Amino acid sequence: MNFFLNIHLFLSITILGISCSNSSSKNVDKIIKTNIIQHLEASVFEAKLSKSNGILLDVRTEEEIRQGYIHGASFINLYDENFNQKINFIQKDKPVFVYCKMGGRSAKAAQELLSIGFKEVYNLTGGIQAWYNNGYTIEQDSIIKPVTQEFSIEQFNEMLNSTNVPTVICFQTKWCLPCKQMNPILSEISDSLKGDVNFVKIDLDNNLDISKQFNIQSVPTFVGMLNGAERWRQAGFIEKTHLLNMIISLK
Repeated sequence: MNFFLNIHLFLSITILGISCSNSSSKNVDKIIKTNIIQHLEASVFEAKLSKSNGILLDVRTEEEIRQGYIHGASFINLYDENFNQKINFIQKDKPVFVYCKMGGRSAKAAQELLSIGFKEVYNLTGGIQAWYNNGYTIEQDSIIKPVTQEFSIEQFNEMLNSTNVPTVICFQTKWCLPCKQMNPILSEISDSLKGDVNFVKIDLDNNLDISKQFNIQSVPTFVGMLNGAERWRQAGFIEKTHLLNMIISLK
């Protein structure tokens, strides 16, 4: 009797051990699969990018970008001393597609993205050169332009506290694509409200102290202010009607 009982216990423990081992193995596989850089050839990179709502990130220098870039890209130079701080403003819940000239710098940038919590990162093997060699289009214009003036914290707070007119602050950067997409919408709303609301654009690259004061985590971020107090905030691209309703709620 004891003999059969011991065998039963042994088999139960063994099966349990196998079950736990398999479960653990699956979890490990899942972690590995969601925390690796996928290096993609140009055709695969383009196909995946075209079906994704992810972020396309160009990590080259400004001079290189002026020679041509992939449509829809945001720009953060890998050699920028504030590179790590800037990539923290990118939404971590979206896939990121990274490229440079030949693929080396973008691989380093992709590793940095993984290290701060991004789960889905794709690197363009061969860089923009491979993209061009495969016949995909490259855009070229003077896309990098300053977006705002610089403020000291004292000047900024004085400006907010010296008016009872509703104020909408847009925290953005010149390298952020959604920021560029929001600018025409902001202009239209500003024209329609005819001075009833103040609009202030803050470039995070030139006003890091102000972004810290407001605890800005991503760009663009919109903050609605009234009588010096924050009433609402929202990050990311906002449809015109929704943003207009939020602004009207301040009045």
